[in-house]
Amino acid sequence: MLFRSFLALALDEKAEIEKMIEKTIFNYHIIPSAKEIVQKNYKVAMFPTHVVINKDGKVVFHTSGYNPITVSAIEKNIKLQLGIN
Repeated sequence: MLFRSFLALALDEKAEIEKMIEKTIFNYHIIPSAKEIVQKNYKVAMFPTHVVINKDGKVVFHTSGYNPITVSAIEKNIKLQLGIN
């Protein structure tokens, strides 16, 4: 069985995220106040950081910062992991 899960670890407090999702729908879970978690456990030093992890838990894509090709690169790597052309 294939599970597709997306998770966002946000720096924002829960109340700020709740306001945001009233206006914008996200089809994934958002964990608030996660700065310490990502910095300590995953050694993330720059925000935003984007990571695609495969079904075996291996990091298959990682990038920090944002540029115009970030979204397409993330989509490409997710599709590769799902076997979608």
